[in-house]
Amino acid sequence: MSRSVRILDSGKLEITLANLRGLLSGLLSTLLENAYNFENYTVNKVEEEDEGCVGALNHDFEHIFCPQGRVHGPIELKGHGKGLVADVDILLAALADFLRDAVLQKWVSDLTAGAEHAEAVYVNPGLSQRRRSRSHHGRRRRV
Repeated sequence: MSRSVRILDSGKLEITLANLRGLLSGLLSTLLENAYNFENYTVNKVEEEDEGCVGALNHDFEHIFCPQGRVHGPIELKGHGKGLVADVDILLAALADFLRDAVLQKWVSDLTAGAEHAEAVYVNPGLSQRRRSRSHHGRRRRV
């Protein structure tokens, strides 16, 4: 989570958000269903007055996705379903007003990494816990 974010232009961001939607839609059913509900999400108006729209959204996302605080490594998604996929719509709406905002684009990146990680964890739980390598023409390679 500490890596820097590359600011994407609108075309690349659109592709990245479509990819995020696909990843979140395709999370394995071994995750809890409806653990997240962003379908009727609205930014807390008091927070928005104090921190602005992006600050309030960032605060809410941190509270929901990182309740233990930011840690090294991908976000650990706890659920799947349309309530989670709806966070892409929230990001789309915010990015429509703040296209080049690093905080919003970082959330796109972090949620994408979290979705990719969740898929790998539930397909092969040991993969995220340690490095695996195998011989390939006499060389060792990370898998």
